[in-house]
Amino acid sequence: MHFFEEADIPCALDTAQFKSDDYDFVVRKTDESFSVRVESKIELPEHFEIRVEEALRFLPAQSVATRVMVRSGCLDLYSASVRSKRTALMPPLVRGPIEQSWALFSNYLRYVTRETKSSSWHPCSGYLHNALVPTIGEE
Repeated sequence: MHFFEEADIPCALDTAQFKSDDYDFVVRKTDESFSVRVESKIELPEHFEIRVEEALRFLPAQSVATRVMVRSGCLDLYSASVRSKRTALMPPLVRGPIEQSWALFSNYLRYVTRETKSSSWHPCSGYLHNALVPTIGEE
């Protein structure tokens, strides 16, 4: 998953590696983009990429969207959407240890994966999205 935007993703030396349940994550960050790689010995749940994106929105309380998705020989490109450059929400963890941030990501990911079987967002993610997107004309 590749995101072509700045986001307050917690990384030491622009990289974070961690395990969440049966999934190994590698997050790489540059000044204007970041990528997330997920590997597992078991098959990923259906719509897992949506759940990962939901957890990535939750972690920094920022609207982020996948622009490039690479999976087993398939490349998907997504057009950019209009997003707010500012947010009135603070992240759930403000500058705590990086490990705590990824533990929070893992817990939210586990929750939305368990509770949401469709390609739609979990209602909590939808509410967060609505809180992050200002009314047109407010920017």
